[in-house]
Amino acid sequence: YFAELNHEYGCETNNNFDFVDINSKKVIEFNGDNVHGNPCLYNDNDVLFHGITVKQKKKEDLIKISKAQKNGYKVLVIWEMDYKNFPNEVIKECLSWLRSTI
Repeated sequence: YFAELNHEYGCETNNNFDFVDINSKKVIEFNGDNVHGNPCLYNDNDVLFHGITVKQKKKEDLIKISKAQKNGYKVLVIWEMDYKNFPNEVIKECLSWLRSTI
């Protein structure tokens, strides 16, 4: 299941994820650079557009991922900048990861 028109899947948590394969219990989370505070672009104390610091957002994201992992899901995080700079490689990485038995 994927986030089509913001109908994201929650992985048995109160959070939503961008792509979820329920059968293999794998999640791909696509982090927007400005929304999630890409560490290549921001410092921990920088304030993101929604008024929280990068450090706070990192904490929120780690909690979200931990909830999915506690429910048996494996999570792959993709950063917007990586996709923009290397789209073919990122797509190959995602497909390879989804096909793996990890």
